[in-house]
Amino acid sequence: MVLPNAFPQRALKRRRSIDVQVFSRGGSLWEIDAHIVATKTRHAKLADGVKLVGVHIHGMLFRAVIDQRLNILKCGTQTNWMPCAGLCDQHGHAVLSL
Repeated sequence: MVLPNAFPQRALKRRRSIDVQVFSRGGSLWEIDAHIVATKTRHAKLADGVKLVGVHIHGMLFRAVIDQRLNILKCGTQTNWMPCAGLCDQHGHAVLSL
């Protein structure tokens, strides 16, 4: 499949990065960390004040412990940065039901 050409006048509106790291835990277990970061691409007025371009808005960590057969033994999430405490951190463990 051929990659379509990028539109010359396109404008970046959002940036989300996912960094996945895999660690040997010892024995036959592995840990997978997925860091998800959302960064502002323009100034934005949010509930906790104005966020400037380049400021991290959301920072979340998902961690899973797996065995050699890729069975998930443990997993969980943690929110490190959020613009609206009491709202953004109410996701619970929704990701775990996927």
